[in-house]
Amino acid sequence: MQSKVFSGSGSRNRRVGADGRRGFTLIELLVVIAIIAILASMLLPVLGRAKAKTHQIKCISNLKQTGIAVQLFLDDNSDVLPPGPGPIYGLYFGQRPGYREATRYKYELIYYLAKYLALPPPSAGPETNVAKVFFCPAFERYQPPVREPLAERTCYGVYHPGYSALTNVVFRPFGYPPGQEAAMEKPHKISEIQAVAPLADVWMLSDLDQLGCPNVGWKEELPPTPVHGSTRTFLYFDNHVATKRAGKKGVL
Repeated sequence: MQSKVFSGSGSRNRRVGADGRRGFTLIELLVVIAIIAILASMLLPVLGRAKAKTHQIKCISNLKQTGIAVQLFLDDNSDVLPPGPGPIYGLYFGQRPGYREATRYKYELIYYLAKYLALPPPSAGPETNVAKVFFCPAFERYQPPVREPLAERTCYGVYHPGYSALTNVVFRPFGYPPGQEAAMEKPHKISEIQAVAPLADVWMLSDLDQLGCPNVGWKEELPPTPVHGSTRTFLYFDNHVATKRAGKKGVL
């Protein structure tokens, strides 16, 4: 006599295969797929925010290390900011992580800080060293229209009176190089900043984006909006690092 298989509830059970194993019905599979899709839609934004937060934490850590390196440089150079008391020229506004022994790189902050960050000295050969500590990890996600190598990607900017809401520091603390839109300016002593504003109020470095940056020739290298969402990360001259909500266009 043939036997019939019934579920304990009296409802129709899953079909039994030839090997005696029970399979899923199409409806059950669709329900499982729907649940997985719902969970994924809930988890992906959370994971995205966690990753963005990780990038910002790393950026903060990088800037703190840079601040310590600047302080060590000041201790060795009579409290004069890079490039130091000898040169009559200063640094570019936009800063890149690449450095080597060539005139153009002497306008980059990392050229002077490499040894204080335990990095190799500037190379005399054609190869450009890259200081990853001087590049915000969130910037690596953005690919500009003209894909420059990492060494030539602008990420941070040094304080510039024309691009800051702080108006009582009207000079460029790191000076300015020759051949630019404004006159060459030598670097200043940290005491010159302190004489006109608290060091905790004046930022030294900020991550850059097109929204806050003025119309410079390399603007398209930058992400269109702040890489940390609605905020930017700043290193201040007292060596603390803080985030600040992005302000109006063209002002950091």
